[in-house]
Amino acid sequence: MNIAFLVSALAIISATVVLTVEAIKKIMDSMKKQYNSTVLAVIVSFVISVACSIGYIVYNSIQINAQVIVTIIAVIFLSFLCATVGYDKVIKEIFKKE
Repeated sequence: MNIAFLVSALAIISATVVLTVEAIKKIMDSMKKQYNSTVLAVIVSFVISVACSIGYIVYNSIQINAQVIVTIIAVIFLSFLCATVGYDKVIKEIFKKE
């Protein structure tokens, strides 16, 4: 798994997480339910990241090892950050050139 693929996957997953969180928030608001946006983003990020990772692993017949598990955890964390902070800011900070 190269870095270009990982950044592309992160962009797609982050966009999906952001859109899903916004849709759930609108539904919760229309039902007048109380919720915490950050907790909602964590849950949605976890579910979507794990589902996409499992799909990728099954589709490409990848053996699960420590590197794959660390990558999945990184994608979950980074997609959560992108959903709460913003994709552009996260990518700028990761690849910051000084």
